[in-house]
Amino acid sequence: MIFWTHFYDLLAKIAALLVTVLLAIGVLSLFGPSPQIFAVGCALSALVIGIPLYIFVFRTLGTMIYCRQRLKASFTFDQAKQLNFALAPAAQLIWCPLLAVRDVEVHQKFPEALRLATNWQQERKLFQTDRAEILSEQTGTYKLVRCTMLAIATVGFGAGYFAFPPTDRLAAFQASFGDDGKYSPMLNGLLVAILPIIVVRIMDARKGIHANHITRKNGGQQIDAANGS
Repeated sequence: MIFWTHFYDLLAKIAALLVTVLLAIGVLSLFGPSPQIFAVGCALSALVIGIPLYIFVFRTLGTMIYCRQRLKASFTFDQAKQLNFALAPAAQLIWCPLLAVRDVEVHQKFPEALRLATNWQQERKLFQTDRAEILSEQTGTYKLVRCTMLAIATVGFGAGYFAFPPTDRLAAFQASFGDDGKYSPMLNGLLVAILPIIVVRIMDARKGIHANHITRKNGGQQIDAANGS
C-alpha cells in the first residue's frame, strides 16, 4: 500500500484508504473512545480492511481507468482484473505499461494486452530464476555482505516508524531547522534504507547479474531458432 505503479494505482490506494478511514471514524465515533484508541482503531482498520479492499476492488478499478485513459481500451471489471498482475502487481514495483495496445484494433485489444502481460510475466520469472542461479554461484563473502546490506535496509526502514537509531539522529537534525520536531518517519526510514540498497545494486551490477541474464536469454533464443530451423 505504500508504493504504487501508475498514477491511477496511486489514486486507487488513496481511495481505498479514505473509504476505510471514513468507515472506521463512523463506527468508532459511536462508542466515543479516547483519542489514543481512536487512532489505533483507524490504523488497524487501514491494515485489516483497507488492504483487502484495495486488492479485491480498488486495484481493479485503477486498472480499468488506466486502460481507458492510457490504452484507449474499455475493458470490463473481469478483464481488468486479469491484467492486474502486470499493471498493478501486489508485491513488486516492476510493472508492464502495455502501451503497445493503444495501436491495436478495438476487438483485439484485450487478447493482445493479455498476451503481452503474460509474456512479460514469463520474462520476469526467467530473470528471477537466472538471478537466483547467478547469486548461488557467488562466494560466501559476497552472499553474506549482500544479505547484511538488505537486512540493514529492512531494519532501517522499520526503525523510521519508531524513531529508533539511526533515524532518531535524522529527526534531531530536522528539528534543528526549527520544525518543532515534526518529521516524516517514513521518509527518514527510506533515507536510512536507500544507502544499503544502492550498495546492493552496485554489487549486483559489478557481478553483471542483469547482463548475464540478457546473455543467457539471447543464447536460449538462438538455440530455439536453430532448433526451429
